[in-house]
Amino acid sequence: MNAQLLEYDLYLDESGDFMEVSRVDKERQRSKTRKRGAQSQLVGLLVPRESDAAQEARTITDAAKSKGRLPPKEHIHATNILKKQSRYQYQEVAEAIIRGVERHTEWQPVRLINLEEVPYHDRPSIYANLVAELILRVFEAKSKALPEAKICIRLIDPSYMIDEPGDPVLHKLKAEEYNKRINEYLGFATVRYGLTVQQQRWRFDGIIGKPYRETDAMQICDVLSNASYNNFENLQRQSMKAALRKLFGDYDFTLTIRELFERVDELTKEHSFGMAIMILAESLVHAPHATKQDQEFAAKLEERLNHIVGRLGRMDFRGRDPQLALLIGWLDQLVGQQRLLDKGYEIAHWLLEHVEAPLRTQLGLPRDEATLDWFAYSVRRWALTACNHKGALLLAEAEVNAMNSLQASLAREWERAPLLMDGFIAQAVHYTDCFEFDKASARMKFVAESLKTQSTLFHELMPGDFPEFLKFDLRARALGTLVQSETLGGAGNAVRLNGAREASEEAVLEFTSFSDRARQYQYRCHLETVNADFATARRFLTKSLDPSDAEPVDFSHKRIGELITDLTHDPEWKVEFTLLHWLRIGAAASLDENEREGEQFMAALDSSGQLESIACQGRISHYPVHSILRFVAVIQAARGRWDNSLTALQRLQALDPIGKEQFVLAMILMAAQAEVAGLLWPTDDRGAYQLLDHMGHGLSGQSKDSEGIVGLKQLLSIMRVAEFPRAVGLIDSWQAKINSLLCGDVRSDSAKQDLLEIGSTVPY
Repeated sequence: MNAQLLEYDLYLDESGDFMEVSRVDKERQRSKTRKRGAQSQLVGLLVPRESDAAQEARTITDAAKSKGRLPPKEHIHATNILKKQSRYQYQEVAEAIIRGVERHTEWQPVRLINLEEVPYHDRPSIYANLVAELILRVFEAKSKALPEAKICIRLIDPSYMIDEPGDPVLHKLKAEEYNKRINEYLGFATVRYGLTVQQQRWRFDGIIGKPYRETDAMQICDVLSNASYNNFENLQRQSMKAALRKLFGDYDFTLTIRELFERVDELTKEHSFGMAIMILAESLVHAPHATKQDQEFAAKLEERLNHIVGRLGRMDFRGRDPQLALLIGWLDQLVGQQRLLDKGYEIAHWLLEHVEAPLRTQLGLPRDEATLDWFAYSVRRWALTACNHKGALLLAEAEVNAMNSLQASLAREWERAPLLMDGFIAQAVHYTDCFEFDKASARMKFVAESLKTQSTLFHELMPGDFPEFLKFDLRARALGTLVQSETLGGAGNAVRLNGAREASEEAVLEFTSFSDRARQYQYRCHLETVNADFATARRFLTKSLDPSDAEPVDFSHKRIGELITDLTHDPEWKVEFTLLHWLRIGAAASLDENEREGEQFMAALDSSGQLESIACQGRISHYPVHSILRFVAVIQAARGRWDNSLTALQRLQALDPIGKEQFVLAMILMAAQAEVAGLLWPTDDRGAYQLLDHMGHGLSGQSKDSEGIVGLKQLLSIMRVAEFPRAVGLIDSWQAKINSLLCGDVRSDSAKQDLLEIGSTVPY
């Protein structure tokens, strides 16, 4: 039986300026809320989505305006009534609103107040975190009342924190960033509180910004918030205070620090040390220190952490390891599943500093210390994966070196072999990012062959009890990584690409879940795109989008565009990677001058509307947006839409992968710029010349959107990749080609080819 689906809209309003607990001095000193000795709060109205809430809310506000003798066409704003009308009119309006909401028993007023004054970094962090915490509390409360139901919440927000173009106030959020922060907080908090099972029945349906003046439900929230603000001080009638408290009921929330301490203490008593460390870590990773209260709060948390680490140090490793394994599973969730890369990396290093290192000092003897090597290796593995996803090669290299120092210890214990090989896979991804394709492939072949040998041993010993071959998820992932390294390193090499196909087929057979096979189908799509077999590439991409795992009948560009548009319920990063593979086909077809393939792709792309997506518009900052923008730039250049192409390049440069030391992403940027310059050269060699050698003040004859594009020569001059020899070799060869072009030593037809060849060396 399908679970009951309950969809709600949460209308939201606020009281206070959300700066009283800011760690930014200027914000805290400017806070009017702080000067009043009050705390900012959020008040919302949770209503069933299918109800006629707009009309019912209008009825309530019309009655309130009538009772308070306010102009019928004027919107309600509680603060203005107190300032411009009278306190008596305010009381009448407030009572009418409260009584009106009372009559709608299916409506639920909710409130969250930072009563304990928990500090955050700045105003956007405070507001977004409190909104996310309120949504989380509502999810929890609804699930507690209706444990089998699927709960969906959509936020209707008056755009209080959304930054408008040209707004001089810099401490606001853009709409996409606001939505992203709420989703990150929800994902992080559900793991922290052990709510991942319940989360499977929750769905946050995003944010809709509505004008306050035109939304009666928000005006109701405004009155409820103002009336309950600062301990209900604006309500003069005790009966109304009691009525409003009753309306909030169990949905009147605070952040309740005491609950955090009690939860940690209870888990410690239950010997749930791993779960307790997770809760402490989330609070201490950015430990507050601005005020004496901040320091006392952090000190109490650290006292509990030290006690737990002491308890773990006195345990035998057989009792300690399961507790530490919980922390590794947490990192898997943060980095591997939710892709909270910055948080995952910070948590990993916090665990190394505040758990692993103190434990080593307690154990004392080298023999005992070695029992922690698996934990340190595992933490480093997830820190490395976070670096890999971000393209942070230097940080990743440090993790690889640390893992290498631990490998011999793990190899002495056979039960650690899977962990060791799992680390090899993460390292191989790093080597691929460093253009060390042969090194990555060698390691993956070792893992795959080792496990293949083991897969037959059980059958040989007990043929009646075991199948001829056993499946290993670890082997499948090694084969998938091998496909990637051979695809990237084998462009133009038919033998290597054929070997990659064989590895791809093996990986698909080895995986048991469709999601894993779907990822392999997309790797295969990449391989066939590199090989210019676009029909096969489309077939595998289409297959990755059909959960039935059936062989697709229609794998046209039109069908792919439709399927990508339908990916509304998948995590954003899955949609973005699918879009990346499709755009790569289109860009490759354009560069290959395959007119039929290119025309069909362009028609489907325009029909899909994907060029207006947040990824193609560069409104996200994480990979794969870098490759997406690269292919958008090439596709638009191939169509002769130079303004659009240069805009995509400008957005790609604005991500600043060089400044962030994301060197593999920087290589993608430079490959894109070389390809666009190559396509531009035959029609506008001066414009192409400026893409190669320019200080970034706008390209002559081109759109103002191209302003800020720095020339490829200048970009290459600030690349610092001395630690990665293969990257150094590529950059040296690119510089030589570009210098020849700039000196006029190359014919026009050869210039285009030279520039496209630069791009082809970065097949990401």
